[in-house]
Amino acid sequence: MPQQEIVVIGGGIIGCSIALRLAKLGASVTLLEKDRIGREASWAAAGMLGPHSEASGPDPFFDLCIRSRDLYAGFAAELREDSGVDAGYRNDGGFFVALEPHESLDAARWSGWQIDSGLELQQVSSSDLRSHEPEISDQIHSAISIPGDHQVDNRLLMTALEIAILRAGVKVVRHCEVASLELKNNRVSAVLSHDARFDCEAVVHAAGCWSSVLLKQIGLAIDVVPAHGQMLSVRGPHLNHVVHSNDCYLVPRADGRLLIGATVEYQGFRKTVTAGAIHSLLTSAMRLVPSIQNAQLVEWWSGLRPDTRDHQPLLGPAGPDGLFLATGHFRNGILLAPITAELISSAIMSGKPASDLGPFRADRFLVKRAG
Repeated sequence: MPQQEIVVIGGGIIGCSIALRLAKLGASVTLLEKDRIGREASWAAAGMLGPHSEASGPDPFFDLCIRSRDLYAGFAAELREDSGVDAGYRNDGGFFVALEPHESLDAARWSGWQIDSGLELQQVSSSDLRSHEPEISDQIHSAISIPGDHQVDNRLLMTALEIAILRAGVKVVRHCEVASLELKNNRVSAVLSHDARFDCEAVVHAAGCWSSVLLKQIGLAIDVVPAHGQMLSVRGPHLNHVVHSNDCYLVPRADGRLLIGATVEYQGFRKTVTAGAIHSLLTSAMRLVPSIQNAQLVEWWSGLRPDTRDHQPLLGPAGPDGLFLATGHFRNGILLAPITAELISSAIMSGKPASDLGPFRADRFLVKRAG
C-alpha cells in the first residue's frame, strides 16, 4: 500500500509535532517553513504548561489543555529518545500570587470551581509560600498552590523536535513561502510555493499568525491575527517554581536564568522590543521578587502568537477535502502541541475526524446567524 503524501505548512511546534506523529504512523511527510524551524512564536515563548489560572470554568478547551499537559511527560521522553536532547520538562508545580485584595477575589473565582471539582489547587499562607520561595515579597495578599503547573524549555524542545523529524524521515524545506493550494474536484492536490510544487493527498495548515492569507484564498474568511508578546530574562534571583500574578509570570530555568513575561499587544506584524514594555514587566516582577532589582539582564525578545476571535485554536478539517487546520493556539501553542499532534494525525490517517475536534472546528466562525 503506497504511503499517504502529506504536506505540513509551518515549522513551529504545532507543525513539527504533527509532522513527527504522521511520519511515525507511516505517512510520507513534507514540511514547508517560510524561514527557520521553530524560530517564531515557539522560540519566543516561556514554556509554561499551566492550564489552570486562565480557566473561567469547565469547558472543552480546559479539558483539551489538561489532556495535553498530561501527555507531556511521555512527549518529552519520546523526544529525548528520538533526538538525544533533554527538553527540560519539569512537573514541580507553581504558585499564583495576589498582591492586592481585588486580585485575591479574581483568583478565588477561577480557582474555586477547580477546587470544588477535585483538582489539586489550594490556598496557601504567605509564610507557607515563602517557605517554598524565600525570595517572594512579604507584601503579598494571598497565594494559590497549583501542583498541575508544569514547564518545559521551549527552545530545547524545538531543537529536539527539529532533530526528531529529520531522523523520522520528514522532508524539511526551509525558506519556502507557500503561495497557494491546488484543488481538483474540491480536494487538495498540491501545495504551490513561488518556485516549487508539492503534490499531496492532505495538507496540514499550521502557519500560525500567517494562516489567514491562505485561508481567505480558498474562501474561509477567518482571521488569525498576530498577538505581539515581549519578554526578558535575568540572572540572579533563584526560584524553585513557576510564579505568576495578574501582571507577569516568572519561569526559572535550569541554567540559572529567570524568564519574565509577557505582554499581549495587537499591532499587526511589527515585532519590536520597547523600553516601556520591558520597564512594565520589570516593575511587576520586582513587586513579586524584590531582589530582581539587582539581577543581571540577560536577554530581551518578542514574538507573534497566532490568535483567533475567541482565543481558541482552529483544529480539524475545513474547506476543501484534505485540508486540516492546526493554528490559532494563541498563548497555548507549547502546551497544546502533544494533543494537537495526536488528534490531527489520527483524523488524517483514519479518515474520521475525532469528536474531540468539534468545538474547535473552523465552522464556528462561519455559521451565519439569523436576524
